[in-house]
Amino acid sequence: MFLIRFLCLLLIPISLSWGTTLTVHDGAARYDLAGYVELYEDAENRMTLQDIMRGDVPFHATQAGDDLSLGFRNSTLWLKLVLQAPAGGSRDHWQLELAFPTLDSVTFYRMLPGGDYLTVETGDHLPFASRRIDHRNYIFPADMESVPENIAPQTFYLRIRSQGSLTLPLVLWNSQAFAQHNQVSYSGLALYFGAFIAMALYNLMLFFSLRDRVFLIYVAFVVSMAIGLSSQYGIAFQFLWPTWPVIANAAYPGGFALAGLFGVLFTRQFLETPVHLPRFDGLLQILAAMFAINVVLPFFKYQWASIFVSLTAAVFCPLALGAGIWFVRRRHYGARYYLAAWSLLLVFTSTMALRNLGWLPSNALTLNGMQIGSALEMMLLSFALAQRYNKLRLEKDQAQQEALRSNQQMLESLQHSELLLEQRVAERTTELEKANSKLQENQQLLRDMAHHDPLTGLANRLLLDIRLEHALDVARRHGSTVAIMLLDLDGFKPVNDSYGHAAGDELLVELALRMKTIVRQTDTVARLGGDEFIILLESVASEEAVISVAEKLVAALRAPVQTMSGALLQVGVSIGVTLMNSLDANREALIHRADLAMYEAKAAGGNQARFKAG
Repeated sequence: MFLIRFLCLLLIPISLSWGTTLTVHDGAARYDLAGYVELYEDAENRMTLQDIMRGDVPFHATQAGDDLSLGFRNSTLWLKLVLQAPAGGSRDHWQLELAFPTLDSVTFYRMLPGGDYLTVETGDHLPFASRRIDHRNYIFPADMESVPENIAPQTFYLRIRSQGSLTLPLVLWNSQAFAQHNQVSYSGLALYFGAFIAMALYNLMLFFSLRDRVFLIYVAFVVSMAIGLSSQYGIAFQFLWPTWPVIANAAYPGGFALAGLFGVLFTRQFLETPVHLPRFDGLLQILAAMFAINVVLPFFKYQWASIFVSLTAAVFCPLALGAGIWFVRRRHYGARYYLAAWSLLLVFTSTMALRNLGWLPSNALTLNGMQIGSALEMMLLSFALAQRYNKLRLEKDQAQQEALRSNQQMLESLQHSELLLEQRVAERTTELEKANSKLQENQQLLRDMAHHDPLTGLANRLLLDIRLEHALDVARRHGSTVAIMLLDLDGFKPVNDSYGHAAGDELLVELALRMKTIVRQTDTVARLGGDEFIILLESVASEEAVISVAEKLVAALRAPVQTMSGALLQVGVSIGVTLMNSLDANREALIHRADLAMYEAKAAGGNQARFKAG
């Protein structure tokens, strides 16, 4: 053993002579160590400290300004740092900071006089208590012995191995300067994550108030992003799960994968892509599945998870950006905030992803890109949700005002009627009965006018919506089926142009009568406007039965109509048919599908019916 230590003492000066020695000065605050450390990559992962100290290991010098970001590697990295105390020895205390807390294994060797060395072994594969200094980053004591000037400088080694990104920002701190830096750093992180908590709680309260799922998804997105970021900055390992290194190791990529999953769900819910962009929504569902896989993948293949999360995010962000542009052009409420949020996150997240892959240098922007971009995104998405909240509140207020206005009008009408009745009750009881009868007739007429088309007498859109909603509820309870037919007349405009609107009105009245004679009395025929009609068939027996009704309608409406002026008019009809299925959450989806089928019939030449399944 004595011989080994003696040989080590002989070898240390030789190896030091090859490297760059940093002479520290008392009173200095910090030294960035790029340009002073030397790097060796052990591709076979077999080198020991004694092998490294032999002096024939080909260390590579780094240059000032090097980012020491090496991407993903399966090799073991050795770093060597040589420090020289000032004349008379250093009176200050120094600490070596490795500011990338997600490294799996970090072993620190401090060479001592006499050939011995101090070893500190830590990393996020070990409990947090393995760290000599309670800090979110890896901190090692780097004091230099107060020895005569002719003694060789002091050497420090770092052995690093990690399945994640190998980013190695090294700083030598004066202890006092480091304490001041910590106060600012932890205070900034406390404010940052405090803002996350505030936004999550605020939107959780909005969810309980409005029961709109998009607010709950946003809360989950914020919490997931906080998990990933707090793991990236070492806060989660230090304060949440210091004794669970397995969770600490997986929370970094897993948290961001979970945030990506809820980001996709938020996009689908907020922009309503299943309704407006169904094909794009299918792609979003694939990305959601990929993010879900990446949530659990770190527990099995950490390096794969880190790479896949970065790549999946790199695919999703441009897609979200494109969706935002599409909806902004269509003036979707909140789309501008959504677009701005994902644009900023795309820029800053891309810098971090490219830095993880070793394609960009490590600096304040690339190291904190996710922190900056996510903070801006959280704020802008919160603005988007606020706009959504204002829209919902405005719609609710308008509905309440309309109801109050209607009630007030009805109340005024009743009061007026009562006043007239009171004035006339003493005069003639018969007139009172007639007035009361007339009032009831007027009320019935108003109800009829409110729910029926004035030209054809068919149900209007308001009455259709009421009956359709009721029919869907009954169908869901009893397991029956509802069918929707959307009819658009072919060649109606030339009738108006050639024979006048009066003739066109006669034609519409006759065709409306034919429609009512073909369907059952329990079914609803409604006029949407112009030459467009919709028919609601309740409790249909089968798809074939509905198609049969549609074919009868095509034949009946194609028959000529003779007007009072003697003109013989003939038009066709394009019919879109669909049946309710279990996935139809509301009537809009059902009508939209029938509308698509009608346009298919129209595109195929018209005068026919087309069926579109759910």
